[in-house]
Amino acid sequence: MNSESDKVRTLTYSVFGTTDKGPVRETNEDCFLINKQHDLFAIADGLGGLPMGNLASETAITSLASITYDSKFNFQDAFNKINDTVNALGETINTDFGIATTLTAVKLQDNILFGGHVGDTGVLLFKKHTWLKLTKDDTMAEQIKSEAENKEIYIPSYYHHTLTQCIGKGNKLKIQTFEHPLESGDRILLYSDGVTLILSPEELHDLAFQSNTPEIFVNKIIQEGYTREGSDNITAIAIYAS
Repeated sequence: MNSESDKVRTLTYSVFGTTDKGPVRETNEDCFLINKQHDLFAIADGLGGLPMGNLASETAITSLASITYDSKFNFQDAFNKINDTVNALGETINTDFGIATTLTAVKLQDNILFGGHVGDTGVLLFKKHTWLKLTKDDTMAEQIKSEAENKEIYIPSYYHHTLTQCIGKGNKLKIQTFEHPLESGDRILLYSDGVTLILSPEELHDLAFQSNTPEIFVNKIIQEGYTREGSDNITAIAIYAS
C-alpha cells in the first residue's frame, strides 16, 4: 500500500505567449493558441511563398481549437483533420498553389509533454544545465543530413528554410509525434523560426533561466528580435513547470 509520500505531485504551469511581425516584415503570418482549460498550446507559421499565409496559419489554429479534447486526444488524427481543412480552403482560394502552414502543438497531461509537429516551427525543452530539441525540422537541409549518414556535405543556406512538408499541401503527411516527462523547474518554448533565426538554443536557454516568468522570457525574445533586426515574424509561447 502506497503512503502519501509515494504519490507523484502534479506539476503546475505558468504560460505566456505572443506574436510580433518583427522589424522587417509588413505583415504577420504567424498565429498561436493558448488553451489553459485543456493545457493545449500551438504555433503555426503560414508559408509566405504561397497566397494568404496568415489565413493558412489562422485556419490551422482555429481548427485545432475546435477539436473536442479528452483523455484520448490524438495528435495524428487532429493534424490529419486540420490538414484536410486547410487543403479544402486552399483549393477555393488558389487552385494552382493552395495555401499552407507549419504547425507545432503540445498538450500537458499527467506531468508529460505530448506533442505533434509538421514544418519548421518547433519545441525546445530547457533544463537547468542542458536543453533538448523535441522536434525535427521538415526541411531540405535536415533531409540531406539524414541521408548523408554523418558524411560532411555542402548544404545551401536556403535549404534550411525549404520545407519538405507542411499543412495544406497534399494528404500524405508524416506527422512527428513525441512525448517527454516533465519535472519541476523545466521550461518549455514553442517558437516560430523567426525566433531561431535570431537566437541559438544556447542563448534561449540562458534567457529562459535569466527570466523569472514566461512573460519576461518571451518579451526578451521579442526585444532581441528588434535589436538584431530579425528578418521574420517572431512568435513564442513559454511554459514554466513548477
